[in-house]
Amino acid sequence: MTDIKTLNDNFRRTFSGGRVILSHGICFKPTNEKAEILNKVRCFNNFTTANNLYNEHDFESFNHKGEKIY
Repeated sequence: MTDIKTLNDNFRRTFSGGRVILSHGICFKPTNEKAEILNKVRCFNNFTTANNLYNEHDFESFNHKGEKIY
């Protein structure tokens, strides 16, 4: 059986095996900005004890052009 962390990592990197849902704030950004944000999501791997309390890799946040993205 695959653990949650591995499932989350695989989905984040490929967007396959689940559903990607964008907030209205992200949806209304220009296409190139959405692509940049989604690429940052795919490449994110900065999990720490502060943002990964249960070691499931299910939350991330990063800055994009001065805006905090969750």
